Amino acid sequence: YIQFTQKSPIDTSPLQQIIKNYYKQYYPAIAIHTLSVQPRSFLKKLPPYIDTKIQKRSYLRSHGIFAVVTQQKKEIFFNYEIDADFMGIVARKKIPRGQKLDMLNTTQKKVRLSKFNALPLQSLKSNLQAKHTIKPQALLTARDVEPLLLVKRGERVSVILKNGAIDILFSAKAKQNGKISDIITIQTQEKKNLKAVVIGKNRVMVQ
Repeated sequence: YIQFTQKSPIDTSPLQQIIKNYYKQYYPAIAIHTLSVQPRSFLKKLPPYIDTKIQKRSYLRSHGIFAVVTQQKKEIFFNYEIDADFMGIVARKKIPRGQKLDMLNTTQKKVRLSKFNALPLQSLKSNLQAKHTIKPQALLTARDVEPLLLVKRGERVSVILKNGAIDILFSAKAKQNGKISDIITIQTQEKKNLKAVVIGKNRVMVQ
């Protein structure tokens, strides 16, 4: 059988702008090619509304449902579909777990907005490492990365000890892994344990 659906004669451009602004929060350089918004039921006109509600994590998909809340607190639901792309970070080759991410093992590539499990990376920040093994040509997301370990347990670290206006420098052994700004335990040559803040690669500070 054939089903005919009457199209609502309403101007959805204000709602389209809301959807565009929503996606630009998560994809600042997104290139939107087409965007359609349609009410889920027939409307002769769009009533005055005071708010909009978009489903959680809709930014991970190219289509979804949202609602406008009228002045009478009634919710009117709409379907939308967006065709867009953005520049994502992609693995050039296999990246082992714990390896630092840089422009040698990753590259930027145009990616079509479709369906993702987590927000894709769109710029490569410093001090990131692979959270698990990443396959070649895989799009990196927030689930694939973690802060880079700047200090590893058992390694020797350079220690700065603040003593008034004087900095005392010495070497110690890290007893814990540490990322930037982490507070870890270090052990001096005299076997004394101290708390220190990670400030760089194999560098800590005791205050």
